[in-house]
Amino acid sequence: MQGTTARLAISLVGLFGLACTGVVSEPGGRADPGGGGPSGEVREDAPDDTAWAPAALLTTAQYEYAIADLLGVEAEVALPAENRADHFINNAHEHVATALSEELRVEAAGRIAAEMSPEELEARVGCLEGCTAEALRPFLRRAFRGEVPREEREAFAAVVTGAGDPVEGLRLLVEVVLLSPQFLYRIEGATEPPDADGLAAVDAFTLASRLSFLLWASGPDEALLDLAESGELLDDAVVAAEVRRMIADPRFGRTVSSFHGQWLALDAIDVLEKAGEAGDQFDGMGPSWRRSLDAHIAARLPLGLEALLTSSDMTLTSDLAPLYGLEPTGEALGDYAFPEGERAGLLTHPAMMAKLAYADQDSPIARGVFVMERFLCVDPPAPPADVDLSPPPVSPDSTSRERFEVRTGEEPCASCHRQFNPIGYLFGGYDAYGRFATETSSGRAIDTAAELRRLGPEVDGDYVSAVELTQQLSRSDQVRDCVADQWVRYGLNRPTTAHDARTRYLARQAFRESAGDFEALLTAIATGPGIRLMRAARDEGDEQ
Repeated sequence: MQGTTARLAISLVGLFGLACTGVVSEPGGRADPGGGGPSGEVREDAPDDTAWAPAALLTTAQYEYAIADLLGVEAEVALPAENRADHFINNAHEHVATALSEELRVEAAGRIAAEMSPEELEARVGCLEGCTAEALRPFLRRAFRGEVPREEREAFAAVVTGAGDPVEGLRLLVEVVLLSPQFLYRIEGATEPPDADGLAAVDAFTLASRLSFLLWASGPDEALLDLAESGELLDDAVVAAEVRRMIADPRFGRTVSSFHGQWLALDAIDVLEKAGEAGDQFDGMGPSWRRSLDAHIAARLPLGLEALLTSSDMTLTSDLAPLYGLEPTGEALGDYAFPEGERAGLLTHPAMMAKLAYADQDSPIARGVFVMERFLCVDPPAPPADVDLSPPPVSPDSTSRERFEVRTGEEPCASCHRQFNPIGYLFGGYDAYGRFATETSSGRAIDTAAELRRLGPEVDGDYVSAVELTQQLSRSDQVRDCVADQWVRYGLNRPTTAHDARTRYLARQAFRESAGDFEALLTAIATGPGIRLMRAARDEGDEQ
């Protein structure tokens, strides 16, 4: 059946004129690491504009979520790892289909369709007998995220009737749908021809799809499609109301997990391995660390950026709590109060500290670079190719700060490391396992005081601990701007360019004025030109 399905999918692509190959893989906008230069400029008076983007291939997670929402089945699709660009894997310029990924999708689609019962097929497709073009209309509208022309619906109806047996026909239909470009790609349209600058307003169904993938990592539901069909969705007030509704829906948790997983590179936590004096205690704790951190973020994001960065309580699984000297609550996940002054927010969560460490010692370099890149949007220069990147040997007679100062305190290393090492020194109270201490195992006092320079006027200064730093970060407009830029990149699923100055300005302004409220930020992105407009073709401003 799979060979038949593949041929049918190819024939349907030709029939519908939707061949995307060759467009999807073309390079687009210049990457903007958050600094200066034309693509980094953010101006209040920037015109409404947006950069060109190819049709976006769904990521593995988006594909699985879209299948679950359409068919009501949990789908696990093993595909090759996506390319990462500017921290994100949903980059339409970099995430492209390969022969292997398409082969694996064919296998997955056949398996998912074959496992659906007649009752599930009837409930989800909407018919078992008499699956005419009209009867298939609601199902295909949900699958392809918009109205499907009658001639295309008739072609899909012919897939069902051509199989002879109604159940097998519906299974074949499901298989073909899951392999169709209208499902695999986010194919977009405009309300009118582009203007002289190459810009056009997206149509209502495209807007619905952009909103749903921004907020749910999946396609639109019936309510959003109905608003698109009526044209009401083109009103900013309606979009703002939909953002509130969609954030309140449990499916928003997918985006929270997806965004932070990509932005903060949290997948590394799942496979953490620890060594050293406490390595055995933390053996196999990667999934518990990841589950704890995901739950911690999800619980505090609705409270805003300040709560995310300064909350002194930490969400932990019951098996992790005792390892940090805490009495389990009896719940699988619970919030735990740490001693005053020990923890402050996401950056000091035990899982994050364990992630940003070596197997047997903490890493001031990894911690400093992480804060610079992810929260300040300041990119440190890459190390020279011939530099030894291995950590210094652990010694009970020295602190990690002393060991790394010896390794990086002389030129050519010092000129770069003096910018980010001090950030890491502030986190020196957290060991390789995320535990907190004021002394080493041999009784040496851990010095966490540091002077930060060349990071920005709101951040530069003298600090005594990571807690003091994270509290300052939570009040910084530089941090708010940086976080807003990350959400813009994620929401547009491509690098930002000079064309996106207005979108970035509106997102930053909303996040600043709301003191870090994420609903305000997402509403500004959803109603901004980056979501509302599309560019008909690349131009020189889009070249990398």
